[in-house]
Amino acid sequence: MAARENSLLCTEAILSHFNSSNDDSVHVEVDALATEHRQTPLMTAAAHGHVDIVRLLVAAGADIDRQTDGCSTALIVACHYGQVDCVHALLGQL
Repeated sequence: MAARENSLLCTEAILSHFNSSNDDSVHVEVDALATEHRQTPLMTAAAHGHVDIVRLLVAAGADIDRQTDGCSTALIVACHYGQVDCVHALLGQL
C-alpha cells in the first residue's frame, strides 16, 4: 500500500521498524506478492512511477528479477506503463 500511494516516509518507516527488530519472527518481505494484482511492492512502485520508492526497495534488497505469475518483472511493468524514470533506475541496477 505504501509503495502504491507513493509514501516514501511510510515505506522507510516500515522497512526500518520491522527489519531492525530483534525478533526474527517479525520481518518485512520486500518481495512478497500482493494478493490483489500478484505484484511485489517494487512492481507496484514501478507501475505508478514512484522512482524514490523503487530505489529504496532495491536498496532494501528487493529482487528486480522477481516475476509475476504472468512472467513480468518490475522493469517490464515500468516499461508497460511508460515510467521512464523507473526504467532508468531499474536498468542502473542490472
